[in-house]
Amino acid sequence: MEKLTYSCFQMFPKVSIIDPCSMKSIPLELWNIAIMDMFSHALEQYLVASTSKINNSLLESLMKTIVEMSLKLSKTFPNEEVMEELIWCSSLADSLCLSRGNEESAYPIHTIEHELTARYGISHGQGIAMLMPAWLEYVYKVSKSERIISLGTTVFGVSNFDSNLCATVTIEKMREYIRALNLKSCLDSLNLSESDVEEIAQKSIDSRRNFSMESLVSEVSLEQLQVIWTSEFLGF
Repeated sequence: MEKLTYSCFQMFPKVSIIDPCSMKSIPLELWNIAIMDMFSHALEQYLVASTSKINNSLLESLMKTIVEMSLKLSKTFPNEEVMEELIWCSSLADSLCLSRGNEESAYPIHTIEHELTARYGISHGQGIAMLMPAWLEYVYKVSKSERIISLGTTVFGVSNFDSNLCATVTIEKMREYIRALNLKSCLDSLNLSESDVEEIAQKSIDSRRNFSMESLVSEVSLEQLQVIWTSEFLGF
């Protein structure tokens, strides 16, 4: 099975009426899956190397609000006011308006996750949750970017550490947040083997016609992605 993507601006609606009252029947589990996708849309725009200072600040505020409201929803479900905030967050994260002015948009986590959904039938948001912490580890290992540090201090309240320790704690906070939404934060449950890696990596590379994989690291090659899979995602 393949998961193919298609997008163009002509598909965007002129007007959208989104009513949280009509969404109360949606189970909390599906809300959490959708929340993880919206967070990833914001995070992946945040990790683009060419983004501006104002874009970074807006995306940090958006991600912080998503974390705050999603945790509140878990405790007060179904809370109409919280749902309203999250719907607005989703509209901003998915509309691409916060990536305007960037040289390009890159969605490496999405590109890799689509192959998990196609191959194993897991939900998109759950697949994102499984990949996100390990991808952050890889990005920091390669780039040593202050963007990861800022993510920790601004979104997750990490402070008073040196850069490397701050990055480590930030990624662990990301895992804790994912688990707080009752989602899995690693790939262990899929029982993947090394023999699966080559095919999944190749399909991810092939799908770059739809989503760039270049973020704070340079464009990822097939060989690099296979190494990422074995060393970061699976820990072989």
